[in-house]
Formats: sequence, structure tokens, C-alpha cells
Amino acid sequence: MSRSSHRDEVTLSNEVNEENIDSQELGDEILKCVSSACKVKIDRVEFLLKGTLQSDAKKIKDERTWD
Repeated sequence: MSRSSHRDEVTLSNEVNEENIDSQELGDEILKCVSSACKVKIDRVEFLLKGTLQSDAKKIKDERTWD
């Protein structure tokens, strides 16, 4: 989560098993499902190779600053 001007921006990071996926189609489907399930607008979906995210990493990374 980050902040641009006065608006929070949310990026959803996902690990995938393979590189050859239709990231646009899958990203659109994920955005639709998340919005439907929890009424949160995700601004961006990113796909990372499996093993990129550490299992003990924070599940929600808040990078907003309040300066």
C-alpha cells in the first residue's frame, strides 16, 4: 500500500508457478473477484515467480508516508 497525493494505492502481489500466463486476463479476473468479495479496489496486480515472496514477510506492506 502506498499513497499518491491524497489517495491510497493498493498493489496485490501474487506468485505464479510459470512465466507463460496471460497476466492481463488473470489480473482482470483477480481484480473482479477481490472487488466483489471485499469491496476494496486494487489498483495494480503484479505477478512474481514462485518463491519470490518470503513466507515470513508481512502480508500487508504499508509504504504510505504522512509528510
